[in-house]
Amino acid sequence: MKLTPADHSFMTVCEFEAIDMSTSGLIEAMKEETNLLNRRADYSMHAVRRSYLRLAAYRDVLHTRQNQIARYA
Repeated sequence: MKLTPADHSFMTVCEFEAIDMSTSGLIEAMKEETNLLNRRADYSMHAVRRSYLRLAAYRDVLHTRQNQIARYA
């Protein structure tokens, strides 16, 4: 999926929001986004695209946390 500048901005905002979440809250948010994507026929393509971007941002933040833990362990 090719990202537009607006998509990059949206992902950045999602990443900043995710930084403040606890790890368990982040995992729960990822589950909610996955559930939304499982019912994507009920949503517009715009909403589905934003959900994918939000999920990617959450994944990036979670991977960053895991890498930091591994680095300092």
